[in-house]
Amino acid sequence: MSEDIVTERPHSPVRVIFSVRITCEGIKGKKRIKTATPKAQDHALPVRITSSPSAPDSSSKTTRRTQNLLSQQDARMERIQVAGAYEKQITDRWQCHDENCNNWRGFCWVDPTDHLHYNMTAIHQQSWANAIRAGDATLTSPPVKLVRVWQQDGAVNKLARRPKQLSAAQQSKSMMESFQETQKQIMEMTQIQMQMEMQEQMQRNNERRSQRQEQREMAEQVSMARPPYGQSSLYGRGFDAGTPFQFPGSDHHRTPVDQFRGPPSDINHPPTTFANTEYRPQSAQDHRPRQASVAPISQSAPSSPINTDEDDIEIVIKFFDWKIRNTQSEIRQDKLMRAKETIVQNDWTLDDMKTMSDPDTRLYSLALAKGITDGMARQFKSDLRLFKSEVKGKGHIDAARTASALLDMRNPRVTGTGGGFLPPRDDPI
Repeated sequence: MSEDIVTERPHSPVRVIFSVRITCEGIKGKKRIKTATPKAQDHALPVRITSSPSAPDSSSKTTRRTQNLLSQQDARMERIQVAGAYEKQITDRWQCHDENCNNWRGFCWVDPTDHLHYNMTAIHQQSWANAIRAGDATLTSPPVKLVRVWQQDGAVNKLARRPKQLSAAQQSKSMMESFQETQKQIMEMTQIQMQMEMQEQMQRNNERRSQRQEQREMAEQVSMARPPYGQSSLYGRGFDAGTPFQFPGSDHHRTPVDQFRGPPSDINHPPTTFANTEYRPQSAQDHRPRQASVAPISQSAPSSPINTDEDDIEIVIKFFDWKIRNTQSEIRQDKLMRAKETIVQNDWTLDDMKTMSDPDTRLYSLALAKGITDGMARQFKSDLRLFKSEVKGKGHIDAARTASALLDMRNPRVTGTGGGFLPPRDDPI
């Protein structure tokens, strides 16, 4: 409580102001006692020591969960302190003092068997200390799992302090080596496969050659098995080897005629002498001329079954025309027509077509490049052989017809439609 008293004197220039302040000590003292009491109680609480278990306080109102947490925390701190003490012992025991080691003044575990140094990190030290506290290891012998980890990472060497970096480099190098080895194996497998394919191709070529050889031999056997001229039928009629030869159409007074004396190639020339002897056919293998009984027959050199006066292109065209006539498939005929145009356009001869049958020749490759199929090129030689044999047989028939016509012209007493000789009975031959 404060009051201001103002006193004013008349006719005075000084003005004085008095202030009075009154405080109540009783109320203030009571408030101080209330606030000071809890502070005194706080200072009276005992100080907790973390390294020792807490003493039970009967006056504390904490719950059981809090007490469990506090006890767990105390146990953990105790373990940490024990482990820290073990780590200190490990670092003191296993500090590397070998100047030759790349991890000198660091921490290495030395294997007592081979005396190799293994780098020991802080994690390794903690693991070792925990194992010692659990009773699984000692200060001189680390746990087995930790030893396996060190052996897997590798020992400290001159190249690196941490062997893991070296193992990564080695791993990349080993991966590159394995990749190169895989590529090498792939190349070897490819080469082996190519060699096997080449061997299979050579085997197929050999089989084709053997098949073609068999076909040639069969064709030669067929051509050799054909009877010579005189044993086969003329004009559609055959005769026995034991009966004398007669031209068709004669029924009476069959006069035997001596047959032509030379080989089948001589049939193109008309005979000059006839004998009154019976016909004796020759075998397919024996084409040697026999001695004439009356007069010798004119001999000539064997001729080619195909007319040599014609050009090769004309013979090639005739060959393809013959081949097309004997082919029923329209697709095959179209291929033959295209092959004919290709061969005529390139001026290939009969010898060239024979050479095309061999797959190892250059002409065979050129024929395939020009559009001639493989099977057609390989059949040219056998087809040409059949074509020549057919032309040869046709020439024999034409020669027989010519000989028959000449015989009719030489004998004026030819009667009927046949070609037999009918001399008078009283006239000697």
